[in-house]
Amino acid sequence: MVDKADRRYTGLIYNDLFSKPLSLFESRWIWPEKFEVGQMVTAKQVGVYPIGIDPAWHLADNALLFSNSYKMKLSVVLGVIHVSLSPNFI
Repeated sequence: MVDKADRRYTGLIYNDLFSKPLSLFESRWIWPEKFEVGQMVTAKQVGVYPIGIDPAWHLADNALLFSNSYKMKLSVVLGVIHVSLSPNFI
């Protein structure tokens, strides 16, 4: 039972970070309702997104740079963890 739940959780996280993200919760950023085109706008953070990356990042100007950088760093970390837990690692 725990094994199935662990596999589903891992699949959900993997899908959200490395594939098509799911917007399961509302964004934790509040944007101003009125602003002019070209005006610098700042948002207010009202919490932490529970799982994965907040969907507000997908609307940012640097969305592709951010997601690619995040995926590369996470891949290196997961690779090091995977290799270090191998029984043949010296």
